[in-house]
Amino acid sequence: MSRLTEEDRSLLSANATLSSQLAADGDAGDHSPFAKSLLKNFDGNPRLYMRDVLEDTAKDVCVASRGAQVPEITTRGGRA
Repeated sequence: MSRLTEEDRSLLSANATLSSQLAADGDAGDHSPFAKSLLKNFDGNPRLYMRDVLEDTAKDVCVASRGAQVPEITTRGGRA
């Protein structure tokens, strides 16, 4: 079994909003704006890289919330 090198390791983290901010829950019985957009983007773009799906989701949430909710997408390391 081969060992992973530092450049093979990466971290991709997505939060529905910026640290210390409160994310919208959505209507009762419905998904949050972040989850709703993420599901739409998974379904509509099955061949996109995950980072691109998350970036599209972040843009959707910013627009839907008129800038009140800004998702935080973080990439560290190799090839995320």
